[in-house]
Amino acid sequence: MNKLYVTITIDTENPQTLYVANTCKTDTLLNSNNEKNYGMKYILSAFKNYGIHATWYLNIYEKYLMGEKLMAKVCNTLLKNEQDVQLHTHPVWLMDPEERKRIYMSQYSLEEQIYIIEKGIEDIYKLTGTAPIAHRGGAYGINKNTLQALSATKMKIDSSLFYKNPNCKISSIYKNSIHKLGGIIEFPVSVYRTNTNYLIPYKSDTDRIEKVDINYSAIDDIKNVCESNISGRHIYMNVFMHSFSFYKFFYDGIKPGVSLFKPDKKAIRKFHVVMKYLCTNPNVEIITVNQLYQKLENLKLSDNDNVPKIKRIRIV
Repeated sequence: MNKLYVTITIDTENPQTLYVANTCKTDTLLNSNNEKNYGMKYILSAFKNYGIHATWYLNIYEKYLMGEKLMAKVCNTLLKNEQDVQLHTHPVWLMDPEERKRIYMSQYSLEEQIYIIEKGIEDIYKLTGTAPIAHRGGAYGINKNTLQALSATKMKIDSSLFYKNPNCKISSIYKNSIHKLGGIIEFPVSVYRTNTNYLIPYKSDTDRIEKVDINYSAIDDIKNVCESNISGRHIYMNVFMHSFSFYKFFYDGIKPGVSLFKPDKKAIRKFHVVMKYLCTNPNVEIITVNQLYQKLENLKLSDNDNVPKIKRIRIV
């Protein structure tokens, strides 16, 4: 049976949409206003129990908004728990903190993107002692210049390619397979196709591309995608989440009188079911992005680009 290497990646940031709109100024990474923490601390505690080492794509540029002291504490917490820290680019806090209009990497010139990535590498190295080798663009908003900038700054991996996402301005013949793209090794955001058949005749069937995501994917979808990848001899899959995935505001936004730190118990339960499934599946090995990069020297990349298909039947 084929071994499936699964990376669990966490976009490590405060909620960017709320921050850009200036409707939230509270740290959600380590803070919980004396309530139980369901952010980084909770996720790390769960990973420790499961023996999981994950990759945390850190939006280091928040140091220009929240201060370097917070980012240092975040990095120290991740390193203490033997996690993998890589670069996540939301450049607005470095390049456009007042107007807050240029929020995607693709909105910057090649020279600006090189500067953004260089600063990110420098700041993470300063706080961790290790330079990142992998990058994910915020909201997948990269273009060809981003790949050139990553190559120019000696980065090894990009993980921003998200098939059919409108923010992603690069394309590839591959949707899920690890491959070379613009001189960089691309670890795509893992996607699958869902086809929903409705029994009520007046409602049309739907066909959608979805990413493997703790918040947005059903438990059975994630399990079925895993099994499809294993049987199809596809070696790589990513499970996506955010550092604030377990807070209610992820779906509901900020509501007057409702705590910012109210937990989303449904998402938390789903997370634990998925982690137990991955940890007990003999055909799955959970590794970090850094570890997978090291393994690539001994792995033959396949041209087989598996896009799992999930069929659903619903009454309405």
